[in-house]
Amino acid sequence: MTKLRNRHIRSLLVLCAAAVLLAVGSTVAFFSSRDESTNRFSSGGFDILLTETDWDPNAARNVVPGDELPKNPQVTNNAPTPGYIFFRVTVPADTLKVENDLGAPLGTASQVPMYKFMVRDGEGYAADTSYSAAQRVRSAWKSVGSPVYSASDKAYVYVYAYTAGGSSLTPLAEGQTTEPLFDRLRVWNFNEGYDPEQNHSVLVEAFGIQADLPDHTAEQIAAIWTLASGGGAG
Repeated sequence: MTKLRNRHIRSLLVLCAAAVLLAVGSTVAFFSSRDESTNRFSSGGFDILLTETDWDPNAARNVVPGDELPKNPQVTNNAPTPGYIFFRVTVPADTLKVENDLGAPLGTASQVPMYKFMVRDGEGYAADTSYSAAQRVRSAWKSVGSPVYSASDKAYVYVYAYTAGGSSLTPLAEGQTTEPLFDRLRVWNFNEGYDPEQNHSVLVEAFGIQADLPDHTAEQIAAIWTLASGGGAG
């Protein structure tokens, strides 16, 4: 490894003002960057920007089951170094009473995400309709493992890698922007049995790491995610 790659870069986590979450720091051994919501920071040698051009925070107030909220997270590489891009999305979930679209009770369903991702489908939008952790994302993104449920946080954690529709990571060049991960959020059909004190925020985090990695190829998605995130999916 070169002297440049041996230099440790400290990544500072910048939190969206609407998210009540713990701020942490991490140290990684490669040029990397991390961004969440629409906040931006640079780790010196690598710089990414997460934007949501359709997001309107006012639309997220007083939502009811069945509402669809425009939200299209995407990442731009502002560094001269091509990079691999990842998203980590935390979606609140709980053991709650749910209803189908006709209002018929389904009984108690375990660990159902409170929001489903929606993607463009012809002239409209489509979401996964199962009462499970499954989500739909744009074809440019590949899931990194299965979603992880945190019982303590009552939330699912999803990780996706930018592959541009292929089976391996696609480097994002300077000035390029990814496709959105998804286009909208659908509020799932929970009845009055949900806990109003529960945190209902959806946290979107973007991670980038230089594509020129020694001893790693673009097919090693899980291993590169571990490097980019500083440790893994949690």
